[in-house]
Amino acid sequence: MDYYIIYLLIEWGGFMNLKILNKLMLTIIIAVVLLVIVGCGAKYVCSNGATVSDPDLCPKSKTVVKSVDSDVDMTDDKLNVDEEYSELEEKLEDEPVVVLSKKLSSDMNNLLEKHTKIKSYHYFKDSGTSKGYEVWVKGNKLKKRLSPDSYLPANRVDVVFIDRDKKTAYGYCYDTAAETDCIDERMGKAFKLSFTKENVETPLDILDSINYIEEIGEDMFQDRNTVIVQTDDNFKYWFDTYYGLIMKQQKLEETDDGFEVIEEHTFTDVYFNGLNSKEVSLPDEAVMG
Repeated sequence: MDYYIIYLLIEWGGFMNLKILNKLMLTIIIAVVLLVIVGCGAKYVCSNGATVSDPDLCPKSKTVVKSVDSDVDMTDDKLNVDEEYSELEEKLEDEPVVVLSKKLSSDMNNLLEKHTKIKSYHYFKDSGTSKGYEVWVKGNKLKKRLSPDSYLPANRVDVVFIDRDKKTAYGYCYDTAAETDCIDERMGKAFKLSFTKENVETPLDILDSINYIEEIGEDMFQDRNTVIVQTDDNFKYWFDTYYGLIMKQQKLEETDDGFEVIEEHTFTDVYFNGLNSKEVSLPDEAVMG
């Protein structure tokens, strides 16, 4: 039909023998007509396959996402990001947490195992200080002697027998004047005390709490060869090289100039494997006071 109109125009131009229109003008007119015809017939293909003359006439695509706080559906063309993030969080929570621990060198591991040779031992903790005391240890039984000034005269005892298995503590006054610092009325008697208050931390207890050490030097302490080590929680220890017992302890604080000693304890006059069970047990003849 369109081409037929063009043909009629050409015939009409020739028929009318219009002089004012030359061949060039006629060509331009024909080109304009063709552009109008082609433009009027342009088509667009939408994403759903529909053909329209204007792209704005294409139908909008819709996807449905459930609202978090409502049962009403909302339209959106993206996934719910919050739901994806929550699922990822749940997966991460289910994953096992791996804690990397430092590995002891073979020398340090051997040092920590040397205490297995100890069956019993004796020591003074912080000898010469107001808080010092003497301890005898065999298995889970201890005998402790404090300074007489640690108790009021009316409550004074010479030694305390501690049984960690039974969680008991008994103070005892020796029955002879040469041995006791107790008043006469308390001589030869035992008195039940608080286990929690009287129980003490021994060098082997400290050893059980150590997870990692590094050797930083050697030293002679109390005429015994020792290895100086430091932990990753700012403690320094002097270990006896034969029995693996801690003989000196320092608590360190990191400063701008390095480490500063803020607390120190010593374990002196140590001897090993010379105690019998009676020495750390309440005497059979003790009378409960």
